[in-house]
Amino acid sequence: MIHALLDAKEASDGEPYGMLAEELAHYMLRMMWDERSSGFFDRAHDAAEVGLLNERRKPFVSNCEAARALARVARVSDEPDFRTRAEAAARAAAPYAATQGPLAAHYLLAMRELSLR
Repeated sequence: MIHALLDAKEASDGEPYGMLAEELAHYMLRMMWDERSSGFFDRAHDAAEVGLLNERRKPFVSNCEAARALARVARVSDEPDFRTRAEAAARAAAPYAATQGPLAAHYLLAMRELSLR
């Protein structure tokens, strides 16, 4: 969703899209960020915990995509925390990249996004 909002902002130069992307990024950081070991959980900490939902997980691809999204938001925002968390999410995913087969491409895309200024 953040990528779509930022694409709309770039295409139309419409500020509401950028503001919405920042708000979603803030939500991600507030509700899904793992303060202890970095990276993002797959659901908010106050989500209903029933059955398999009892265990919050940190999916590799989701963390790579979150790093990409935060890196993009950081480029259009004045908030340095977005870039810091994007880098931390990428570092948290890095040890798993070699075992992901074709899915490792998501990590490479995140690293590419982080290399852009």
